[in-house]
Amino acid sequence: MKKCDQNICIGDLVNFYSGFGPFNDGYESRNPGLVLGLKRRGGWSGDSMAYTVLWSDETITAEHQGYLIRVDERDLGEKIES
Repeated sequence: MKKCDQNICIGDLVNFYSGFGPFNDGYESRNPGLVLGLKRRGGWSGDSMAYTVLWSDETITAEHQGYLIRVDERDLGEKIES
């Protein structure tokens, strides 16, 4: 059974995205990343999730669930075709 939360599972391919442009700096070259783990990290509600991600540039970071978007197979197909 896959360990999942908020439709993101360990083993999923994800992209980092923020609506606040400066937060995206440095991530364009890292995307996509592979989710290695997840854990409850606190936050305002006390139950926020953080994901451990291995990025394509071989760095590993912990990211808040709100900044990760699961990469869809259709997204991958569009990139390969272009």
